[in-house]
Amino acid sequence: FIFNCLNSIQSFIMSHERELAMEYLSKFASLIRQNLNSSSYQFIPLDAEIKMLKNYLDLERLRFNNKFEYNINLHENVDPIAVRIPPLLIQPYVENAVLHGMKQKEEGGKIDISLTIENDTLCIVIKDNGPGIDTSESKDKKSLGMSITQRRIALMNKTSSDNYYINTISSSKGTEIKIA
Repeated sequence: FIFNCLNSIQSFIMSHERELAMEYLSKFASLIRQNLNSSSYQFIPLDAEIKMLKNYLDLERLRFNNKFEYNINLHENVDPIAVRIPPLLIQPYVENAVLHGMKQKEEGGKIDISLTIENDTLCIVIKDNGPGIDTSESKDKKSLGMSITQRRIALMNKTSSDNYYINTISSSKGTEIKIA
């Protein structure tokens, strides 16, 4: 992700799009600062995670020339300041929705993130309208961010009374990831 961002900044500079380069650089610096600040905590308020997600998605929209939209829906039963989650729990899955789900879209891409409480547990659903997961490609190459997140969830399940899981449903109409 960092290299993609730096390449985008370089591209904006090379094509003399100074204002876009400055906007992108400012958002990128803010996102790096947010990530570094949150990485020193085991849990952060959901509100902080949402701010990082918005910043990340705004950067990616710039990089992909606004060919997708996103929506983060926070259900009224979720207190984003009281609910705490491990930092960067959601971002690897959102990053996959952008990189793989929006890759072939020329326009009309959509990513929806829904956050609600079900059975006293935060339920996160990430949906995209991309082409779905190519299972032959996913067997050969697994996202480092997703692998780390899955290991973190397994560790959380061992050390707490909660039992989190990740469920993936994919078709040619898109992909849905549920973390609960």
